[in-house]
Amino acid sequence: MIPQTFEYSAPKTLTEALSLVESGGKPLAGGMSLIPMMKLRLAAPELLVDLARVKDLNYIREEKGELHIGATATHYSVESSALVGAKCPLLAAAASSIGDVQVRNVGTIGGSVAHADPAADYPAAACRSRGRLSGGATGAGGEDRDRGRKGRADGKRVGFICGLLHNGAGTG
Repeated sequence: MIPQTFEYSAPKTLTEALSLVESGGKPLAGGMSLIPMMKLRLAAPELLVDLARVKDLNYIREEKGELHIGATATHYSVESSALVGAKCPLLAAAASSIGDVQVRNVGTIGGSVAHADPAADYPAAACRSRGRLSGGATGAGGEDRDRGRKGRADGKRVGFICGLLHNGAGTG
């Protein structure tokens, strides 16, 4: 099938991306989940906001003893990160079992979590590891860019995944 007509934007800054999403755009991370849904017309966004060029969303780092992974970090980067392997081996193992090599090189943790597929590996691995899933974003310096958006869950509280293909950030 062919998806319906849509507008496409590829912002370069986090501020621009957030503005487009807040105005109704649908974030596109790797596209491994969203594009097939669009082809089947299960998703029909009017505006796609491609996050691939937003450098502030592609990171794996440790801050104050916590592991932080940006939305556009690929499954492969999560799987192969020594930091993820040391801080959260379950997450690295989950990433290594996703799809095939091509999917792991393009698909992203943000896209997988935002898709809110009940069969996805990341939300279960994060909850089991007492991790947090956040609908917000932080800049390269770690400053909070959440801007009041909803959608936070941790191993003690359920709430980010609200239902089948629907998340607490309002973007699933």
